[in-house]
Amino acid sequence: MSEHNADAYRVMALYWISRFGWLRSREIGQLLLATPVTLDGVPHTGPAIDDAQRKFTHRVLHRLLADKQIIPRLLPKSAGTAYVLSAAGARYLAKQDSTLRPRAGDTWGRSVAGVWSAPNSWEHELLCCILLIYFHQSGYKILTEVELRAQNPRMIKYPDGFVIDTRGTAPKVFWVEVESATKKGRKMMRLAQYLTMVQRGDAPVMSGIKADKAFVAFRTDILDTSGARIDHLNRVKAALSRHIGAPLRLAFFEVSVRNAQYHLDAVVRRVETVFPIGADDPNVHKLFTCTRTGLYQCDRFDIHGRRWLLQVSIIHDHYSWQIFDPHGKETRSYVDRSKESCFRYVVDTFNTEFYERPLSDVEIASFAQAATVQ
Repeated sequence: MSEHNADAYRVMALYWISRFGWLRSREIGQLLLATPVTLDGVPHTGPAIDDAQRKFTHRVLHRLLADKQIIPRLLPKSAGTAYVLSAAGARYLAKQDSTLRPRAGDTWGRSVAGVWSAPNSWEHELLCCILLIYFHQSGYKILTEVELRAQNPRMIKYPDGFVIDTRGTAPKVFWVEVESATKKGRKMMRLAQYLTMVQRGDAPVMSGIKADKAFVAFRTDILDTSGARIDHLNRVKAALSRHIGAPLRLAFFEVSVRNAQYHLDAVVRRVETVFPIGADDPNVHKLFTCTRTGLYQCDRFDIHGRRWLLQVSIIHDHYSWQIFDPHGKETRSYVDRSKESCFRYVVDTFNTEFYERPLSDVEIASFAQAATVQ
């Protein structure tokens, strides 16, 4: 490898580290040498690919470390070493390409008395890296969460990345959600809301791009604090069923790794149809959560992604139900002797009268203005 080529590969390594925030040598090697070849130009196969990438990346990283352009960070659980940009590395990369705005990664994680420790989110970030690089190697373009956050400040929610399929006449953009922890409450509700919005064609515009579809990826062997396996597939489906008003098809990617060093083993795609919990469903009461004041409340999203509040309350010896629109205004109410009847009627009323309710002129103007700002 000539000195000119060596410099080019070092810049490329800094470039990819800046896009993800941090990377291990394994992922850097996959990005620098997607298909390594022998001295005779013959592509390596099998385990020889990993060995060639490892040796090549070692030489590139050794020079970057000597020039103090990257900082090594030891990850927990024998997951290897992460590399982030130093201030010098960020400055050097910016000089090579004036369009880039790289940031030093020396604030990633935390240091106490000179001892560095990884952030709690490191495993989630690593899984995102592995998955996006998998799609990159498969011929797709990618945008990382780091890039989306830098280019689109003050958004309510960010995906874990975009995967862009440029094959065909029109590119297809996929909103990526990677699940690695037990989301609960408002976080799970927001996930369900945005997955529904994207699948229904109402994704927010980011970096001048509007996602066409979404998919959820997860590891199949993640355990919670009690040691039980987290069933991400059914948890996400259950959250969606509580918020959608019509069946929704969504792709899921099951990711498996083969050792403690997080080497990707397989990615399996499956498409699931999620059905809403309807008024005649025996589990309709599970849509509602009881507040400390005794109110039963349920958030439902209409076809436009707007959030409505369904509420059931007890008044002396009978019950009442109310529906509040996205602006908090009560739009429908009724009184009944049975709590179960209230659950069923309020859900049925929302599905039949409000789920497909057209946008008002004010809402259309507001959505158009938000899209222009983004």
